[in-house]
Amino acid sequence: MVDISRRAMLGALGLGIVGTAISWPRLTGADIPGRGSDALTVALLGTAQDAAARQGLVDGFQRLHPDIPVRIVAIQGTDR
Repeated sequence: MVDISRRAMLGALGLGIVGTAISWPRLTGADIPGRGSDALTVALLGTAQDAAARQGLVDGFQRLHPDIPVRIVAIQGTDR
């Protein structure tokens, strides 16, 4: 059995608390862009041109629901 002194235990606890406090924005997702807004975010697999082509759908939605902001995010990648 390893003998851990009270001072070492309190030091480790303090380091854990400081580490948690420093990384709190990442742990809660507060550093993600747009996380604090109430906008409906639609992610599309494609380019910015693909997202612009779907702007007509957003315009139609906002005519019916003018109080809901919509944000389109284009995600570039390959679909395998």
